[in-house]
Amino acid sequence: MAQASPASIDWLGRAREVAPVLRSEALASERAGTLTDPVVEALGNAGLFGIAAPAALGGGEQGF
Repeated sequence: MAQASPASIDWLGRAREVAPVLRSEALASERAGTLTDPVVEALGNAGLFGIAAPAALGGGEQGF
């Protein structure tokens, strides 16, 4: 199966999907001084860690 091009991916939709996890884990992450495991898992599953990386490296090639 071919990988979707960065331009065809709904990045905002992916971020909205993980928002409930981010909200529910915000206090725990703040207290721990790091992202909690559920946040890391949600962001990773959504493919959001590489959103700004170049497409040539498998990233989303999205700007800030």
